[in-house]
Formats: sequence, C-alpha cells, structure tokens
Amino acid sequence: FWNLKQLASTPENAFSIPFTCNKENVNCAAFGNIAKGEYAIHMVNNGAESQATIKGIPARVSGFDVYVTNSEQNMEKIGEAGVNDGIVQFTLEPAGFTTIISK
Repeated sequence: FWNLKQLASTPENAFSIPFTCNKENVNCAAFGNIAKGEYAIHMVNNGAESQATIKGIPARVSGFDVYVTNSEQNMEKIGEAGVNDGIVQFTLEPAGFTTIISK
C-alpha cells in the first residue's frame, strides 16, 4: 500500500522526464508538471545507504521533501533537501523506496 501511495504523490498532469542513473543498484523515474513547477523523483535503492546527487533541477524549484518506504517506514517524511545551482543532494536509505517531491 505505502509504495502505491508514494507513487500517487506524483503531481497531477505530470509527464515522464528523461533521467539517467549511474548507480547499479538504484532504479529511478522522474515526473513533472513543468507548467506548474511540480516535480517528483522516485528511486528504488536495492543496495546499501548511499549519497544521491541529482543535477538539472529547474531554477524555480527551491527544495524537496524526502519520503521513504522500507521494512520499517511507511512513506515517512525523513527530511528536506535544498537545491543549489540546479543540484539536490540527499541520502538514499538502504533497501528502500525514496521519493523526493518539490515544494
């Protein structure tokens, strides 16, 4: 249930945005409603905790709320991540489904 609820946090009328990942154990998908400036990026980390860095964030996005679902957390907000020069950085929890949602 919580994974589906997390996926449902994708903004209304959002389109898929091309996105590449260089981490072998992480699968990602990015969605955005560009007209409204609303974005969600979903990441499944099948490995250990690691640092995530995402580049190319639109200038009008100032930050993201970070949510995770895993064996101990159910779409729990675990923090916020600010955007600096189009880059956002945060921690990917081990063996978890992380979603960042623009503010």
